[in-house]
Amino acid sequence: MRQLFWFMFLWMPVKSYSQSGSKINSIQWVNNLSWDQIKTKAKAENKFIFVDCFATWCLPCKKMDSEVLALDTVGMVLNSRYISIKVQMDTSKNDNVITKKWYSDASKIMNEFKINAFPTFLFFDPNGVLVHRGIGVHNRDGFLSLATDALNPETQYYSLLKRYREGDTNNLNLKWLARSAKLFEENEMANDIATSFLEVIEMDDMNDIDNVKFVREFRHLSESQKRLRDYVENIVDIDRLNELNISLMADHMNGTNGKTFQLFYNNADTINEIMKTDGYAQRVIDNLITQQEVKPILDQYNFYSLTPNWDSIRFLISKRYNDKYANRITSSSKVSWYLKRQDWSDYTRSLVEYFDTYGNKDNPIMNNNSAWAIFERSKNKGELLAALRWIEELLNNKRFSNWGPALDTYANLLYKLGRTKEAIKWQELAVKYSPLDTDNMMRLQKMKKGEPTWISSK
Repeated sequence: MRQLFWFMFLWMPVKSYSQSGSKINSIQWVNNLSWDQIKTKAKAENKFIFVDCFATWCLPCKKMDSEVLALDTVGMVLNSRYISIKVQMDTSKNDNVITKKWYSDASKIMNEFKINAFPTFLFFDPNGVLVHRGIGVHNRDGFLSLATDALNPETQYYSLLKRYREGDTNNLNLKWLARSAKLFEENEMANDIATSFLEVIEMDDMNDIDNVKFVREFRHLSESQKRLRDYVENIVDIDRLNELNISLMADHMNGTNGKTFQLFYNNADTINEIMKTDGYAQRVIDNLITQQEVKPILDQYNFYSLTPNWDSIRFLISKRYNDKYANRITSSSKVSWYLKRQDWSDYTRSLVEYFDTYGNKDNPIMNNNSAWAIFERSKNKGELLAALRWIEELLNNKRFSNWGPALDTYANLLYKLGRTKEAIKWQELAVKYSPLDTDNMMRLQKMKKGEPTWISSK
């Protein structure tokens, strides 16, 4: 019935004007009373209170003002049941007298009702008790639904929350309540409600896609982790490969021995196509094999302070999987091993070998971070030139041609290679395009003084 509450107004003429030419059906904002006076007025007229909490700098607030709150259909609904006020939560030099008079009340409202996002919409009953809340941009129907829910104790967030706290969970939509609490950053309460929901659902309930999404939204909870692992272990049919299930499999697969892993391993190309990402499946598989197969072996080498037999490790992986996985995983394991031990010469050599062969050149952050690691730790000209080439490829992409971190890396590689004039030119560009990064300016000054900008490796 809540939809009918406002829909019945739609047949009315939408362009009603007073003699002065202004719309008479838009929201009638009350802006000449204090907060206490508004609560007194609401109680006397038996009306709810709608508070639009906004900030002058807030673009979503302006969008709501122009596209939703200005509509006659919205005004007619709110004017019939609400006293409406707009409360500015920040201050500006352009504030008028009325806004300044509201500074104190605005501060009290912000602190008492924990306003930390804009726009926030508060709904109070005629007794001045907060019963409902909304955040962010809504379309017309969404906002009218929000305002209508605020009138009904069966759909008011705070009324339902009160029932939950009192132990009355009959017919409560726990998923909606938990999601709302999370949206309003009442995280402890959201987790408590979510746990209550998770404790009552059965495995068959995970056939409902919204239940799966809900469990994932609260995946930080131990009960959610258990549910997701059980759910993933039952994905054994290629027909169940979709974006949601694949991402869940990637996060919650229980080792390399189950049917779920085999489904992932045997259908890697299909998974990449579904996820629209080259190498997605291979990276997930690499990580699982590394954790399950390689890490225990390396832990033994570490325990006995031995240098790994990389050929032996490569052979073991190749025997169980294939040469491609064996070569790639062994190469990446070398990088991690030498980095952990701060063996910088073997680390940079292994990093260049890995990145030149397997590096994700489409990942600008990985590209830049790898090149910067070579700059900081390598003394080998060939390795420095390889890293320079990676960054040149990145800067040749129009999307990243003015990206400050890449310009900085490129300049410093040039500098370490002895090409000081070129380095200063590129470092000046890094300063220009990342003016807030003070390290860029510091490195530019060092270049001009002829001082090293890199770490002195042992």
